[in-house]
Amino acid sequence: MVMADGTQSKSSSSERMEDAIAKLTTSHNSLIASQASLNKKMEDLITRIVNLETNFQVPNPTHVAVASSIPTMQSEVYRMKLDVSRFDGSDTTG
Repeated sequence: MVMADGTQSKSSSSERMEDAIAKLTTSHNSLIASQASLNKKMEDLITRIVNLETNFQVPNPTHVAVASSIPTMQSEVYRMKLDVSRFDGSDTTG
């Protein structure tokens, strides 16, 4: 509300401050709830990672030996020498 001398009344100014404080309080509470939810998710992830790390087992060497004794096709390496003349720059068309 604007008075005759151009100043705002104290009641409208304090109402706007109360509204601003209420909005800030609501936003703050929402932020706290979001942070708590994020913290809970992080704790759950950390717990899952710790469980995975503690339940991880190094493969037993006997399993590796069994797996390596399975017959596999051996690839043979064939070498071939190609006789290719070097390009000396005299015949550019080939």
